[in-house]
Amino acid sequence: MTQRLIRQSKSVTNWSELEGKPVVFPSNWASVADKPTSFATTWETITGKPLTFASEWSTLANKPATFASTWDLVTGKPTSFATTWALVAGKPTTFDPTIEYGVWTPSLAGTITRGNHIYTSTERNGWYAKIGRAIQFWFGIAVVNKDTAMDGNIFIDGLPFNHSNAVNSTAAASSSGHNALIYPTGYSEFTMVGVKNTNRYDLRFAGTGQTQVICTAANVGTNPIIRGSGYYLTD
Repeated sequence: MTQRLIRQSKSVTNWSELEGKPVVFPSNWASVADKPTSFATTWETITGKPLTFASEWSTLANKPATFASTWDLVTGKPTSFATTWALVAGKPTTFDPTIEYGVWTPSLAGTITRGNHIYTSTERNGWYAKIGRAIQFWFGIAVVNKDTAMDGNIFIDGLPFNHSNAVNSTAAASSSGHNALIYPTGYSEFTMVGVKNTNRYDLRFAGTGQTQVICTAANVGTNPIIRGSGYYLTD
């Protein structure tokens, strides 16, 4: 039971002058109106509770009727499994899972005259990994006696597989270190670009806002060292 105080039109100085006040206040719990008539003191006297609880799996309602005890009894399972790659349905028809590793011997050469350089005994190495058509490679060369007869545009060849002959199949390689290369004026970057249907990478110079230019024999100083790596596709 609630009471609402009425806003007074005049000030009052004591409780007896307050208009709309409750006539009486309950002096104890027994005289409180609209209170609950009883409280449940045990689980048994709670109203609205579940009537029963399952005490074991066998009495649980809405449980699965049966469980498969072996793989043979599982419903909806695949009827068969492929035991070899050849039997796998829907697999790519052109996928080649073969992985191959090996070594190769890089050479520094010119398009007009290759040149017959002398390399260090410790650095003229190449490595590769072939996964299907994809080739990842690394190399390092160090020349101790450059053949001055080398002429033309300069490249590195000897890769174990040719670049793909497909359109737009050429790929660039990056240099991890080099010296004795003479940069043209206005150029500050060195790169290597694969040539389609060959096993070589042409050496080039690049720069901000500049068109790439071929590295020629005149750009190769005495005793050059070039190291690099790259990725390309073969046919």
